[in-house]
Amino acid sequence: MMRAIGVLFLLAAPGWSQSGQPAACALTSAQVGAALGVTVVEAKPGMSIPLGSGSIQDCRYKLKAGNRDFTLMLKTARYGSKASAAQHFDTLAGRLTAVPNDPDGARVQDGQGDATSPAVHYFRNGAGVELRLLGTHYDGLKPSPAEIAAWQKKLLALPRIP
Repeated sequence: MMRAIGVLFLLAAPGWSQSGQPAACALTSAQVGAALGVTVVEAKPGMSIPLGSGSIQDCRYKLKAGNRDFTLMLKTARYGSKASAAQHFDTLAGRLTAVPNDPDGARVQDGQGDATSPAVHYFRNGAGVELRLLGTHYDGLKPSPAEIAAWQKKLLALPRIP
C-alpha cells in the first residue's frame, strides 16, 4: 500500500500546479442501471488529478435498489509511460483473484481492509480501471459471500472502458 502511495506522489508532483477539470462520466446512467439492475439517481464526475503525463479520474454513481442507497465508484488511472498490467495490479492491496478468460485480465479484489466493498479491477488500453461499490449494498448487518460474489459478477458485466 505504501509503495502505491509513494508512486502516486512521485507521479503527481509535476501535475499539482495544474487544475484538473473532471471529464464527463465514462458510462451512462442507462448502462450502469442495466448492468447492475439498479436505479441510477445521479452520475457525477469526481476528482481529476493530473499525474505528470498521466491522470486519475473518478466518477460516482448514486444508486438505489429497493430501500438501499449506495454508490458505484468508477476510477481510471491513465499512465503516461508504458505501464503494464502487472505493474498496475502490483500497486493494489489485498488479494486479487483473476477472472478466468477475461479479455482485460480482470481481477476481483478481496481482503483489502473493507470486507463490505465488492471491487473489480482491470487493465485496458494502458489504463487501470477500478469498479467499487461503496455503502450499504446488502440486506443484512454485513454482506454475505454470496452477495459479494453476485455484485462482483454484475460489476464485471458493465461495459469496458477506455
